Amino acid sequence: MNKLFDGVSVVGIVVPGETYIFSEKASPGWDPGPIGYLYLIRKDEEVLPALEMELCTVLAEMYEVKKFLGMRRRTKDCYEFRCRCFERQLEQVENVCFYLHRVKTFEERLEEVKELFS
Repeated sequence: MNKLFDGVSVVGIVVPGETYIFSEKASPGWDPGPIGYLYLIRKDEEVLPALEMELCTVLAEMYEVKKFLGMRRRTKDCYEFRCRCFERQLEQVENVCFYLHRVKTFEERLEEVKELFS
């Protein structure tokens, strides 16, 4: 694990039995991208390694992570993770956020559809 995340606790973020995905968008209404690039997070122990993979491997050509700035709960279904990064193309330091979204169950979506179309 990257030393940037030393001492960071994410215990209790992932609700047992629920499924989560990371997104660069805060709104759950955005397209999360191609299915081939998606992966599910189902336990707390997967959150920081997934964030590290995204920032330090997948986006390593774009960003150099300088500091983990923290996390906060945005909604009951979304957490924000903020890092200070050097943006390589623009050659400047900026804050970069990733959002951990809970994926709705079929039953939840069915209830929404019923309300919408009844």
